[in-house]
Amino acid sequence: MLPSVTKAKYVRDFLIEVKFNDGTKKLIDFESWLTGPIFRPLKSKAYFKQFFGSSPSRVGENSMKKGLGTREI
Repeated sequence: MLPSVTKAKYVRDFLIEVKFNDGTKKLIDFESWLTGPIFRPLKSKAYFKQFFGSSPSRVGENSMKKGLGTREI
């Protein structure tokens, strides 16, 4: 079975705690991924913490286009 994100929550700065369908939790720091003009808006911490993923469930105010950001699915 491929891992999938079942839950994610903003922690601080550019850190998101991600829970996978096998129960594994990881703390991911997205700061180093935010390069290039497409990610410029996400460098604002206030905007970044309103994340949501590319799943069918909308869970935030903007999208990281990485498929990892979900508050609840």
